[in-house]
Amino acid sequence: MSEINSSTTTPPPHDVPSKQTTGVYHTALVRAFLFQILFAMLASLILDGGIFRRFFGGVSVLFWLGALVILMRRPGAWGISYLRNGVQIVFVLCLLAGMLLPEDTLLNLVTR
Repeated sequence: MSEINSSTTTPPPHDVPSKQTTGVYHTALVRAFLFQILFAMLASLILDGGIFRRFFGGVSVLFWLGALVILMRRPGAWGISYLRNGVQIVFVLCLLAGMLLPEDTLLNLVTR
């Protein structure tokens, strides 16, 4: 009769992320969240009657929905890069839109 060796472990199923992968996601999410708070405070300092703040808030919601989709699909390196640097890119694009678009256009986008 063969003895079952209790010291051997079965490999984890593919559905369960490893601790290293979870740590990478956690670091990227914490970084994105901290930058989100920082940029939200900066957006609230712009003196345009709150138009840019509301515009950035709406775009940020879209960013976090995209992040949720990425986390559900367990991405590769591109998804981690999106989570790490996406908030900064969103803020720069919002600044460019705020500078290039007329105030009436931003106001119409925000109030819909």
